[in-house]
Amino acid sequence: MRQWLANAISLSRIPLLFLWVYWKCKGNIRAIPVMTVIIATDFIDGLVARRLHTASTRGAIIDVACDSIVIITACVIMGMSTPCYFILLGFIIASLLSWGIYSFSAGCLIYSPVGKLNGIVCYIVMLAGTTAHLLSPPGSGIRIVLEISALTVAIVILFFSTCINIVGLYRKVNNL
Repeated sequence: MRQWLANAISLSRIPLLFLWVYWKCKGNIRAIPVMTVIIATDFIDGLVARRLHTASTRGAIIDVACDSIVIITACVIMGMSTPCYFILLGFIIASLLSWGIYSFSAGCLIYSPVGKLNGIVCYIVMLAGTTAHLLSPPGSGIRIVLEISALTVAIVILFFSTCINIVGLYRKVNNL
């Protein structure tokens, strides 16, 4: 049982995502604590795996897959009311693809501190966007500033992450 605890924590993000989508689409502020719990599970799963000495490649894949599903779904849901989230989605997909190709070329998962930063920033953007959407009226100054600032920071970090992955891939292919 203990070997699956961290993976179960990671996988709990999927049903929580359905709950978040439901509350977010209903315009209910319960979506905010649900997104907060989703974010907390991303921090807790790795901590539990390391503490119980059950960290594994499978667990890392499950964690990345759950993060990707949550962040991509949240971008689509947020983009339905604020289309600039689709720009962020494009950068997320580019970053994930470049990391996946780089990892595949290396024959193993490549841990990237920048990749972890990507996840954290995207989760913060989703929490900030959820909060802005549910607590401020459309078109209000605070909502626009909050969302544009968060999206800009996330896009810049994702852009540089993608560049780092591409440079790593180039070095790998050219044996540099």
